[in-house]
Amino acid sequence: MHYQSPHVITSKTWNNALSYDARIQLHWQAQITLPSIQQIDDIQAVQLWSQIVLEEIDHNGTLHSCMGLAHIYHYTVGTTPIYIMDNHNHALYFWTKYMLSQKNVADLTLRHIDQHSDLNSPRTLIDTLQRHDLDYIWRYTNFECQISNFIKPFVRLYPDIDFTWIKSESQLLNSEVVDLESSIFILDIDLDFRAPEMSIAKYDETISITRQLIASADLVTIASSPMFVGQHRALEILQDILG
Repeated sequence: MHYQSPHVITSKTWNNALSYDARIQLHWQAQITLPSIQQIDDIQAVQLWSQIVLEEIDHNGTLHSCMGLAHIYHYTVGTTPIYIMDNHNHALYFWTKYMLSQKNVADLTLRHIDQHSDLNSPRTLIDTLQRHDLDYIWRYTNFECQISNFIKPFVRLYPDIDFTWIKSESQLLNSEVVDLESSIFILDIDLDFRAPEMSIAKYDETISITRQLIASADLVTIASSPMFVGQHRALEILQDILG
């Protein structure tokens, strides 16, 4: 089974490819750690980690070493599985794994609540002939994808998908819930949607509609995005959404 133990990545691949050569030159190493998965019954069990899960040097030459979550957390609200992760590209694995458990995949909806589109293209196309091979999907997720390019591979696997990127407060507040009842509905949430620069004016209302969307979803993935929002704040937002 995948994500059973932490995995250190030292090669120039996946999210570790970000600023790789510059990081090597700066401090002679470039590595990040992939967390293991843990099932929880209480959202309070989500904890931060002391390991670097994402690292990059910005255009000013400043090194950003981001600590994330101690695990990828598997949580359940009612009968809806929820996966809580730091680096967002892990969602690709859990989306695909869920779809492989479904008999009817013709009517599929994905809503992506995020200040970033994450619609960049990986350097290597995902092999649609191997979409039933979870070993391959895990490797592709963790050694080909980055935080900004994991959605297009899923769309390539399921090209008839109804995909919506919700990128603003008004768009979220105007989201319909009832029209999703007849389809497989995957809800994807990046907690950086509520980062300070997003200037969310109706915070409580956005939380309320997000909770309604979660209640109508078949699968939920939530990213804490350590590069874009402080992780203590991310846990506060997570508690508001799921607590």
